Amino acid sequence: MVEHALDGGSLRRSSLATMRVAPTKQGQKILDLIYSVTQSEAAFDDDRGHAL
Repeated sequence: MVEHALDGGSLRRSSLATMRVAPTKQGQKILDLIYSVTQSEAAFDDDRGHAL
């Protein structure tokens, strides 16, 4: 939990804050993409750690 807060947690929090003020569907799509990318990177880091 702490590692996630240090690694990408701030980006996720800022994305959530931005979502509250994103008025358009286009803005929402971009934010969803950013969120999915951060989720994928976190999963990749976890997998890489286990692979090593």
